[in-house]
Amino acid sequence: MTKIISKFSFIIFVIGIISINSCSETEFISHSKIPSSIKYESSISLPFEPDKICYCAHSESFLLLNKKKNTIFRINKKGKILEKIGEFGFEKGQFLNISDISTDGIGNLFVVDKSANSIIKFDEFGKYLNKISFEEINQPELISVKNNGDLLLYDAFYNEIFCFDNQNEIRYNFGKFSLINPQKIENSTNINYVFDNAENSIFVFDDFGGIVRKIQHDEKIVDIASSKYFLLYITLDGNVFCHKFKSNLMRHLAKISELFPIYKIDSIFAFDKKVGLISEKKLHLFYLTNE
Repeated sequence: MTKIISKFSFIIFVIGIISINSCSETEFISHSKIPSSIKYESSISLPFEPDKICYCAHSESFLLLNKKKNTIFRINKKGKILEKIGEFGFEKGQFLNISDISTDGIGNLFVVDKSANSIIKFDEFGKYLNKISFEEINQPELISVKNNGDLLLYDAFYNEIFCFDNQNEIRYNFGKFSLINPQKIENSTNINYVFDNAENSIFVFDDFGGIVRKIQHDEKIVDIASSKYFLLYITLDGNVFCHKFKSNLMRHLAKISELFPIYKIDSIFAFDKKVGLISEKKLHLFYLTNE
């Protein structure tokens, strides 16, 4: 009798494991389903025309880069300035020449100081944490922080992208013989995207630095952004496209001017299930749908 109960318990356990795995897989497929369109949500007036915007999920705020003033401003969803980070100078928390910014999953801000050849890290409240320098890097320009905390850094001197782990050790490097004039680095799960302005192409690299695809478009590509599972990019004529790497599926989502009267888009970024488009001193928010 004991043996029968044990066998029955084991069968129930196995069925439970299978059910959990099935649910997880179903959830993954559901969450990673490529969107079919985007819809307009709202617009926010900005205090200035930013060079780049990042979203901090931890504080639910936007980080605006002003390269000219070597400053980052944090604003809320109503456009109100919450804090100012940095300024020109040689002291702790000051910058010589900001070239790019990025955030990680817990709200930390990473700032590339091109002239100081270093990365300055702040917490989600804008508090200075530390300064990171890499012997292998001579002229850092672009940065992207991966979900596991790895840093992707583009070195303009070597024309190459380096991936550093949490211990500041090189995991891999790539792009040296493929890239001409990279403008932005983005990443999704196990994938790295590099937008090359000179090539008008988006290079897709795996997590070992191997090139796996090159996305090209007839119309001029303006900017790219990525979410956990797919890439978004916008062209000069205001069309937004979505690319899912795993299935190599490309989809046209919308022509922005047909959704809202925006005719000049400077950049794009993605957060949660939303898309942010910057046009001069306005931030326009759209949400992704599967309708």
